[in-house]
Amino acid sequence: MAETVLIPISKITVGKRHRQDLGDLASLANSIHSLSLLQPIGIDGQMSLVFGHRRLEACRSLGA
Repeated sequence: MAETVLIPISKITVGKRHRQDLGDLASLANSIHSLSLLQPIGIDGQMSLVFGHRRLEACRSLGA
């Protein structure tokens, strides 16, 4: 099982992504603000995003 570690989002790098349209980030950001982040963002050992691009950008919009 993967370990959960808190990392500043400013340390996470985002490479080329297949999905270009991130959709309605405002609604997701509101949900994260009120409920917290329910599903973690995945990164690799080099701090590169593996999954959770929408969640990452929603958290960034909240100033996290």
